[in-house]
Amino acid sequence: MRAKSGWAVMLLGALGCGGPEARAESPVSTGQAPLLAPSCPTGGARRVKVVIPPGTPEPPPFAGLSPAGFVGVQGTAYFTVNYPDGASVLWRTQGTEGSTAQVRAFSAMWPERALSPRAPLGDKLLFTVYTPESGREPWVSDGTEVGTRLLKDVTPGPEGTAMSQVSVWGNSASFFRTRQVLTPPRTQVELWRTDGTEAGTRMEVNLGVLSTLSERYVRTTSAHFFFMSNATDGTSLWRTDGTAGGTVFVKKLDAGQVPVMDVGTTQDGAVGLFTLLDGGNTEVWKTDGTAAGTVRLETFGKRMLMLGSLVGSVYLVDSAYLPIMTLSSVSLAGGGKANVTQLENPWGNDPDAGTYVQGVVRSGDTLYFSVAIGTSGPAPRRVWLWVTQGTAATTRRVPAALSTSDEYWSPLIAADNGGVVFTAGGEGSFAVPWVSYGTDETSSEITTSPSRTHLATAFARVGNRIYFGAGDDTGYHQLWAMPSNVSCTP
Repeated sequence: MRAKSGWAVMLLGALGCGGPEARAESPVSTGQAPLLAPSCPTGGARRVKVVIPPGTPEPPPFAGLSPAGFVGVQGTAYFTVNYPDGASVLWRTQGTEGSTAQVRAFSAMWPERALSPRAPLGDKLLFTVYTPESGREPWVSDGTEVGTRLLKDVTPGPEGTAMSQVSVWGNSASFFRTRQVLTPPRTQVELWRTDGTEAGTRMEVNLGVLSTLSERYVRTTSAHFFFMSNATDGTSLWRTDGTAGGTVFVKKLDAGQVPVMDVGTTQDGAVGLFTLLDGGNTEVWKTDGTAAGTVRLETFGKRMLMLGSLVGSVYLVDSAYLPIMTLSSVSLAGGGKANVTQLENPWGNDPDAGTYVQGVVRSGDTLYFSVAIGTSGPAPRRVWLWVTQGTAATTRRVPAALSTSDEYWSPLIAADNGGVVFTAGGEGSFAVPWVSYGTDETSSEITTSPSRTHLATAFARVGNRIYFGAGDDTGYHQLWAMPSNVSCTP
C-alpha cells in the first residue's frame, strides 16, 4: 500500500506489529553534514509503570495493545488500554508510579469495549465505552471506580450513539450526534451539550436531515466551526459556542458539495484556516467567524496539503505523489502565494520515488513535518524530518532516520521552546524517542530508563509531561513519560 496523496492512515500497526523496514538504496547525495553526537540527560524518558501485566496473551497483528487515548483533566492524565479480547481498562496518572492506578476495568466481551477518553469535563473525564445494555454511550469519571458511570443513554437501548466533534467550554462540553430517522432512513444532525450530569445532558439544536455534517472541523480560541453540505445549497460554514443561541450560519462557501480537506488555526489560535478541494483545485480559506471575515485567500490548480501557519502566512506542500515536493506560502493578509523552496530528493529521477507527508506539528515559530520517499513497493525507502520557519534559508532536514515501515509511521509532538519529539532509528533498536530543536547539534536520541524502548506510540502532552506507550524489556508496550522541555546538548 503506497500512500500517494495527502494523509494516509497514520498508524496501521503502530501498537506492536510494525513490519520490517525497507532496505534503502544509497542516495545520490544528501548534501548534509554528519550528525554530531549530543547527549541527553540521564533519564530523559522514564517508564512510569507496568500497565500491561506479564503473561498477557500476545495480540494478533494490527490489534494495538498499548497505552493510548491520553486526556488531561486538571493535571491528571487519563488513558486506556484496550485488549484484543474486548476488555478495556481506564487508568489515571500524574507521572509517577505511585500516582498511576486503574480507575475501572471493563470485562472482555464482543463486540469490543473500545473505551475512548474524549475530553475534560470540569474535574471529570468524558469518555465513551460500549456496554450491552446501552451500546456505545458517553460516560464520566472522577478518577474513582465508584465515580465512573454512564452519563446518559442518549440513544435509549443497546443501539449506541454516534458522537463526534467533542468541544470543551469551561466546565461543559458539546458534541454532535448523528442518527437515522424517517423511512427511507435519513441522517439527522443534532448538537448536544453536557455539564457532566444526566439532567444537564440535552440536545441544543436539531440541524435536520437536509444536510451532511463534514468530519472536519476547526476549533479556535472562541468558536467551534463546522461544515454542512447538501445537493441544493452546496457547502456552508457554521459556528457554535455549544449553545442554541450561539449556533449560527456563517457563509456559503461553494455552490457544490466539495470536500473539506485540511483544517487548522493561526499561530495565536484566533482565526480558523481550512482548505477545500474543488475538482482538482485546492482553495485556501480563513475565517474569524463572520461572513465578511470568511475569505478565500488563494487557489492552487493542483492538490495541496496545508502544513500550518506561522506569523503572517500559511504553508502548504504538494499533495500529489511527485518526485519533487515544493513548499509554498500564502499570505494571511489577503492572499498572494509564493514558492518558498523545493525539498531535496536524491532519488528524484526514479519515477517510483514520489514524496508524501506522514506527519506535521507546529512548535513555537517552527513547523516540523516528516516526508516519505516512496518505492515501487508498500514501504518507503527513506523518511526524513524537515523543519521550516517559512523561508528557504530556514527550511532544512534533520538527519535522523525515521521509520520506513509501511505499518508504523513515526509520531511527532511539540516540545517546549520550539522543539519536537519524534521517533527514529537508534543503535540496536527500532523507532526510539528522539528530540530536535531544528538543528543537527540539537537532535539526538533521548535517554530512556530503566531500559531501552522501541515502537514508541501515542505521544500526548498533559501539563509539563509528554506521555507515550513503548515496548521495553517487559516484552509489552508500557506507560512512559518525559519532561516537555526534554533537550540534548552537544
